This record gives sequence, C-alpha cells and structure tokens, in this order.
Amino acid sequence: MRDAAAASFCLRLDAKNWPGLRRHSALKAIQAGRASRQQAEIVLVDTPARTLAELGWLCLSENDQPHLLALAQGKVLPNPDIEALGNLAILARGKLERVVLPLSGSRRLLLEKYELAVKRKPASLAVLRCDGFTAAEAATWLLELAGDPAAPALKLGLLGSEPGVALAAMLDLAVPKPVKAPELPSQIPAGDSAIAAACAILRHCLLQFDANIQPVLLGQESEGVHQMRVALRRLRSALDIFAAILPAAWLAALLDDLRWLNTPLGQRRDLDVFVEETLAPLRAAQPDLAGLGQLNKRLDAKRNAAQADLVAALQSPRAAAAMLRLRWLAALDEAEILRQLEPAQHEAALLPAISFAALSLKKRRRKLKQLGERQAELTVPELHRLRIRAKKLRYASEFFRYLFAKKPTKLAGIALARLQDTLGALNDGAVGDQLLKGLLGPVDQDPAAAAIAGWFAARQAAQLAQLGPAWQDYARLKPFWKAALPATD
Repeated sequence: MRDAAAASFCLRLDAKNWPGLRRHSALKAIQAGRASRQQAEIVLVDTPARTLAELGWLCLSENDQPHLLALAQGKVLPNPDIEALGNLAILARGKLERVVLPLSGSRRLLLEKYELAVKRKPASLAVLRCDGFTAAEAATWLLELAGDPAAPALKLGLLGSEPGVALAAMLDLAVPKPVKAPELPSQIPAGDSAIAAACAILRHCLLQFDANIQPVLLGQESEGVHQMRVALRRLRSALDIFAAILPAAWLAALLDDLRWLNTPLGQRRDLDVFVEETLAPLRAAQPDLAGLGQLNKRLDAKRNAAQADLVAALQSPRAAAAMLRLRWLAALDEAEILRQLEPAQHEAALLPAISFAALSLKKRRRKLKQLGERQAELTVPELHRLRIRAKKLRYASEFFRYLFAKKPTKLAGIALARLQDTLGALNDGAVGDQLLKGLLGPVDQDPAAAAIAGWFAARQAAQLAQLGPAWQDYARLKPFWKAALPATD
C-alpha cells in the first residue's frame, strides 16, 4: 500500500512556549543524538505582476535557496519554471529558527519558528515538523508526544499547509482557496481488498479536510467551512461503511472525536447558510422590512463567535490527535490492520473491494427504499431520516465509483443529489428556528419573524412538490453494483 513520506507534515505549536520546547522532557526522552540549531534568512518572492500566485504557487527562499509552495493543498498543479519568470520582487522578509532533534534511524523532529514581515505588518508561526517518517510513523510519534501526561506544555494544533503559505495568508499576500473533493487526485488502492479500499478512501477524505484548514482558519469566506464540513461527513460516512472491518476500539474513539469537531463546524456552517441563503435574499426582496437589518447584525456577531470557537477547536490538541489517529489508520498496510482485527472480521476485510462495495451499496439502498417508497406519507422526522439515508448512499456511491462503470454511477449520484437537495429545505427550516430563538418575537407580532416563517413555508412547499418526481428519478435507476454481489448473496 502506498504511504507517502511525511517530511512536509507539520503541526502548529504554541509560539509562546516555543523557546523552551527544545529542552522539553517529552522531546529529550526520544532524542538519539545531540540537538542542533540553525538560523536562516527567509524572503517571500514573486514577480511584480504576482505571476506565481496566479499560477497557484508561492516561492519562499531560505538562504537564497528557493522552495515552491502550493497554495491549494493536495491539488496537482503544473510546476512553474522560476528562472523563466524574469525578475522577482521581494514581498516580505524574515527569519527562521530551527532546532533539529535526531531520532532513531534517519528520522528527525524539527522545531521551527518563522517570522515574516511586510512593511510594518509582522506574522509569526511555530511548528513541529516530521522528517524521514512514513505517515503511519509520524502519526505514532506525534500521538505519543501529544498524549504524554508529563508534557502539558506541548500544545499541538492543525496547520493544514506549509508554514510559508500560512504566513503569506496572515500577511494578506496569499489567499488559500477552498478545495472540493473532486478537485483532489483520486486515491486508487494499491491492492484489491476491502481493507485496501478503506485506507485509500480515508486518505482522500483526509486530503480534503487538510486542504480546507487554512481557508477555514482565515475565515474570509463560507465555502471553506462548507468543504471542511463535507470532508468531515465523508470521513464519518467512510468509518460507518467500513465499521465491520475496523477495530472497534479505534472506531468508537474516532467517531467520538469527529462528532465533537462537527459541533463548532456545524454551528458556523448553519449560520452561514441562514444568513446567505435565507436572510440575504429576503432582505433583497423586502429591503424596508423592519427588523431584518438588526437581525443581520446580531447573526453576524454570532457568526464571529462561532468562527472563534471553530478556530480554537482546530488549533486544539484534541483535533490534532484525532486527525493523527485517522492519518495513522489510513497509512497502515493490510497485514498491520489484520493483526488488530478479531478473527471473525478477517473474511470481510479480505473480500474483493468490489464485492464489499456491492454489499454496502445494497444495504444502504434497501434502507433508503424502506422510507422512499412511502415518501408521500412521511412525517417531518421521517423525511429528515430519508435525507440522511440518501446522503449516506450518495457518499458510498462516490467512494466506490472507481470500481464500476462511469455512466451509471454518475447518474445515480445526480439523482441522489437532487433527492438530498429537495429534502434540504425541511432541515434548513428546522435549523433556522433554532438559530432565531430569542432573537425575534412571535410570528403574529414581529414582521421579521412573519416574513422568515413565510419564506421557509413557501420554500418547503416548492421543494416538497418536487419530492415525488425526485424519488421516481432515483427509483427507476437499476442498481449499478448488482452484478458484483457475491454469488451467495
């Protein structure tokens, strides 16, 4: 199984505690040689026309040695020829302090502190970087460091990019863009077993999550939050699909951590959706309606608070540990995972991926049909469950699409997306009611409350009118995985 070296994988450190970290007991305990210290001058460069940034790159030069850094984490971009660009201008200057801690073999941990400034605006960042590790080894070492009870000062947080990109973003010299899952390279498994498929799918989900960390930390637009939430949902869905072939002890802890992280992420996203998809068009349609402008200000304040909570969660040791555990799991090979499983799980884990996929898709389609065939008579809670089941089947179809013919998987995905979107209006209304508690008066006394209630009612009626046709469009599609079901199924 492929396992990329983790030389560029790093976590954010608490900059206030950075000076003493090189003498920290948890780090000294794993050293295999004397620590060394390095210093370097660093500059961020580009052409006067910002050609590199337009191409999706940054160039950070360390002691006159240029390093290209991709703005969009995980995406494959053509590598520009720096020499062919002509004259380069210095955008920002600074310094780098690095402490190198040699470990066993060729592995090293690097404590790095970056300081960069443009004019009078400074930015600083401290990170812990792995060098010479595989992804599984890096996660193991860092989890030991983060979890050491004798190391309370070692506060690790998520970074999601090279430090140079984060620094440039802090200085408004770069804007890391949100990344959707289809924009990232497919993670085709090296083997054909179910467990090989599980690890490849988890790696792709993690790639999307990591790619959106910087856009979310910056908080400049809502799309990054949306794509990170999608990545988190895909991770939870993947763990659910492969639960039967993963160690139960790992699974429970991972799902608990993902649910915890989903809380601040969901709170920020729900506010974005309400403000941008309900309040904004309503204000445009009724600009003079009393109360809507004041409501917008209150919700903006709530969004700022939700953003602060989300940033704090992403920069917490718990978030770092959760993503490290997932990275470790996704990087293990088949034999290592099998050793952790109960003997009764081995048969399913070693199934051909296409057979496992067919069984998983059949199970999720059956659960969807149990509700979908009664869609005209479902209660609101049942319609919500129908939406969740459609979403789970859609994610599973996307995960396993590389195993099946392209056209039928694409048609199924389109039909499931339409069904999910049709049911989304009900969920938006319920979320809106929760967000507005205490902010508006009764519907019969508050014009703003009446307008919002009417808006949701009209939208829900329009969407639900499309539910029957949306269901029929999906129901008439034949299961594209049927031929891959095991003969005994």
